[in-house]
Amino acid sequence: MQERQNLQRENEELKVLIEAIEDDLKAYEAKNKDLENENLNLLARIAELQTRVRELKTQCYCQLYQGETQGTETCDQSCCNYELCNKKILIVGGISKFKSFYRDLIEEKGGKFDYLDGYMKGGERVLDIKIRRCDLVLCPVDCNSHNACLSVKKLCKKHGKPFKMLTSSSVSGITQAIR
Repeated sequence: MQERQNLQRENEELKVLIEAIEDDLKAYEAKNKDLENENLNLLARIAELQTRVRELKTQCYCQLYQGETQGTETCDQSCCNYELCNKKILIVGGISKFKSFYRDLIEEKGGKFDYLDGYMKGGERVLDIKIRRCDLVLCPVDCNSHNACLSVKKLCKKHGKPFKMLTSSSVSGITQAIR
């Protein structure tokens, strides 16, 4: 009888302990969720600040080399980023997970980045719109379908836009193309 009472008491103590552990677990899960949300907000803020830094660098370079304070709209050959300065560069296809690297490469040189994956599900309409809005199109052939490459070439010729068909979608391939 005594042993049974001891086991019941121990069972009750264990139930209380389990409840306390479950409460702690819920508190940790809530704190983890809050930290994940804070992390996402901080990552978004970092991305905003990096974009702003690139914009300021471009503006600073142009002002330094022009001796003016008008920004990139009046960029001339004395600017270190003259070839890309304030020009919109569209990359069609490439490796999607490298998109941020492509963006950095172009924006560090003063260009404005635009991207379209090489999928032609919706036809040429989106591609046509993006090509009309850009100054240069880069199209890596190793990550695009034959039809996508033909569409890029056809639309660039139609709208009089310069384009480069690249053999590689690697970061170094893109870097060489924008030099």
